[in-house]
Amino acid sequence: MRKLLILGSDYGTIQVVREAHKLGMYVIVADLMLTSPTKELADEAWLLSSTDTDTLVQKCKNENITALMFGASDFIVWNARDISDKEIIVERQLHGKEYNVHYALADGRARLLHFSSTHHEPGEAENLYSFKCTTSCHLKQYIEEVNDSVIRAIEKAECREGIVWFDCIRDDDGHFYMLEMGYRFGGVMTYVPYERVTGFNTVRWMLECALGIKHTEQDLPPALDKVLTGCAASYNLFSQHDGEIAQIEGLSEIEKIPGVFVDIPKREGNSVRLHACMGLLGIYGKDIEEVCDRLQMVNSLLRTTNTSGENMFIYFDDYDSLRQEYYKGLEQFK
Repeated sequence: MRKLLILGSDYGTIQVVREAHKLGMYVIVADLMLTSPTKELADEAWLLSSTDTDTLVQKCKNENITALMFGASDFIVWNARDISDKEIIVERQLHGKEYNVHYALADGRARLLHFSSTHHEPGEAENLYSFKCTTSCHLKQYIEEVNDSVIRAIEKAECREGIVWFDCIRDDDGHFYMLEMGYRFGGVMTYVPYERVTGFNTVRWMLECALGIKHTEQDLPPALDKVLTGCAASYNLFSQHDGEIAQIEGLSEIEKIPGVFVDIPKREGNSVRLHACMGLLGIYGKDIEEVCDRLQMVNSLLRTTNTSGENMFIYFDDYDSLRQEYYKGLEQFK
């Protein structure tokens, strides 16, 4: 009999038990809750902390556990990973830079639209992607090794119109792994500055889809298959403090900078949580040097303070990493 161990019995786990039972699996739940709806529904319950990985590993071996799952908890993810490192059954964690890949669709056909990389400010959490910028670095490898398979997956999923994006990681082993797909606008809206680089208006494309206008394959933009010298970027303004926004300075000057677009819904008087995104700035340039120049101007002008007088957002100023990646991409297409 196949046995499933679920770490934790908080929200997000009871449905896992129900579906596992439909598959004929024997379900065991482990955490320090004396009882819970998930434990009551499961076939067996262990009063064990998910942090007690040594004991859990041994019990998994003794009970011949087939699969391991967990609910909606980042904390338990790390515990599951620790068990995985002790040769149980969770896939390994990926390490490497994350990329965003976007496709335009028409009449069931998909075409690679743009390819961008993510950057966090040194010293901040790696998943606080303050800056996302189109890049040609590793684009050639993506096209050669991954692109055709992704297009087949899009078409097999019967996505026919609009925009599809994927998040992927280029792992330390040198290969791309797809993480997530969205059949909608991407959250960072790089599309706005991207129009200034390539001429393709993604927002209008999506509006036409909403209006019922049917695009044909001939309407699609040319597939991205070569180095892109122009750059489109999104500057995500993550908060480094929580609290109420007391003052935002510099917006009127920033709006006058050529190639910079302001989209900051959080304004004075709004409350902000720690590490929430307060808004974004779209930036484009004929090359990375122009983007860095405009980013420096933004950083010199923009200041958002809370009622304690603290600057609220995380500045991104790792210009060297942007330049290094840009010129590496140019070299890869020579």
